[in-house]
Amino acid sequence: MEVNNITLIKYKKCCGCEACAGACPLSLIEMKHDDAGFLYPQIIKIEECVNCGLCLKKCPVSKDNIPSKLNQRRKELFFWVKDRDELLSSSSGGLATHLYRKSLEGGVYIVGVQYTDDFMGAQYILTNDAKNMERFKGSKYIQACKNDIYNQVKKMLNSGSEVLFIGLPCEVAAMKLFSDSEKLYTCELVCHGPTSSKVLSRYISHLEERQKATVVSYTSRFKNPHWKPLNSRIIYDNGITRTQIFADTELGKAFQMVKRYSCYHCEYKNGVTAADLTIGDFHAANSQRGDYNPDGVSICLVNTQRGQKISQSLADDDVVTGVADHVAAMANRALVESLPKLPGRERFIRIMKQNGLDVACKDVIVVTVLKYRRYPHRARSRIRRILRRIRATR
Repeated sequence: MEVNNITLIKYKKCCGCEACAGACPLSLIEMKHDDAGFLYPQIIKIEECVNCGLCLKKCPVSKDNIPSKLNQRRKELFFWVKDRDELLSSSSGGLATHLYRKSLEGGVYIVGVQYTDDFMGAQYILTNDAKNMERFKGSKYIQACKNDIYNQVKKMLNSGSEVLFIGLPCEVAAMKLFSDSEKLYTCELVCHGPTSSKVLSRYISHLEERQKATVVSYTSRFKNPHWKPLNSRIIYDNGITRTQIFADTELGKAFQMVKRYSCYHCEYKNGVTAADLTIGDFHAANSQRGDYNPDGVSICLVNTQRGQKISQSLADDDVVTGVADHVAAMANRALVESLPKLPGRERFIRIMKQNGLDVACKDVIVVTVLKYRRYPHRARSRIRRILRRIRATR
């Protein structure tokens, strides 16, 4: 029998969206962790597979399923909510939260990602409860468990309900392969490539062990006191609160170093999208142009006519918005291309597995991606100086 299943997708191409597992009518596909903690599909009883091909039909990185690049320039809008408490509790300008709030007010179900109760993982949730919306706030920086979300949403759509799905580009594409209903509204996040849930669980476990307390609240995007630099905040059950620049944390370093192989060659960049809207941080915001707020600014790229309708519905007395004049990609290269694989990735993963995340971070020099990309010669010179100092102290 000719092979017609998910095994045709190469390991380094798989984006871990879990669509294949949700599509299998015989429930033969399970997601298994690799050494880095990323999930990959495995057919548990290959002899029972009938090669129906449904798993491939729902795979967003299968060649036949990748959308064509948009053939026209996208409209770009900057955005922030006026309510400062809402703005400060959101990752950037509060656009995702505003989308969720407007959807719930209109009777639309919402899909987003929230941390698990122990903060050692993240998961997709379908809800119409505003309390869950609060837990959707904040960038998670890890790949979330899907919990059969695609079939849940499809069932809800088939019942006649409308759904807003916000997720990573490949996951939005997977959702669209399950249902292209007119009642489904989709929004993708500008994606730098998430790290794994294993990294987060190692990080939280190490913090709890070091503090001898349990983490009861964690965010990677705490505004202290403003939007930049990005800060993380941890609150423990003994009342202690710790705040640190995210890039300096072990999780921040691992986020730069450990990504899926597919993220280094992402299929959903530079106008290749299945989403109605693309949203993220507006790093090109400029006070002289009037599109800057120190507490956070979002960018919104309109990809479809449906996205245009959604964006028009966002403008009200509670927000500040305007045309961003096609400058988003200038300061956010993740819109255009994948970030590079940093040297030492495999060594980092091996040490993390054997000795822990903290040891891996101390052992491997982590080069900040943005500095490496923008100032490669300066970055190399700085690394050489650091290495010379290390040798001199030996």
